[in-house]
Amino acid sequence: MRIDEAITEVEKYLKNYDTNKDTEYLEDEAGYEIKGSRAKLALLRSIVPSNLTPAQIREAQLDLEEFKNIMDGADEFSTFGRLLSINQGLPGKAEDLEGTLSKIKKIITKREKDLGLVNKDGVLTSTPDERYADIAGGMFDPIKWLQDEEYQERVAEYYDKLKATLNIFGIVRKLPHFKSMF
Repeated sequence: MRIDEAITEVEKYLKNYDTNKDTEYLEDEAGYEIKGSRAKLALLRSIVPSNLTPAQIREAQLDLEEFKNIMDGADEFSTFGRLLSINQGLPGKAEDLEGTLSKIKKIITKREKDLGLVNKDGVLTSTPDERYADIAGGMFDPIKWLQDEEYQERVAEYYDKLKATLNIFGIVRKLPHFKSMF
């Protein structure tokens, strides 16, 4: 289980804390036991004490939110490093180039997902400003971003609305060695 999935499970457990702390297993909508729910609840009970007050539950929920924000910021710094590596040249092999461009494209879609702007299928839950229609909801084109200065500006503007800590597209766009490459 990934850390973000684990955090989501703890959040769900805390949201229904009074029910979950005394339940043997979780049920689906039809009332059937969800496979693996006994083990999941046992694990969650080993992490979350069984005697939390409402104030302690709220404090734990706020701590989880803060931890998620820290993780989002760390993801941005990691991605920033990936973008900075472009100045060493794009990969020569087609599959390496495709992987690099795919990672760049996922930067925006991941933040949209983190902020709840897209559903689990990647479809926008609200219509973005018309100016960002060719960027939002999986439409971001990293090749166009590398080549088109006006597109770079709009991507930086859009990402500024999504960022956790820093606007990596805005920063990279201002670097002289990045501008001289394209």
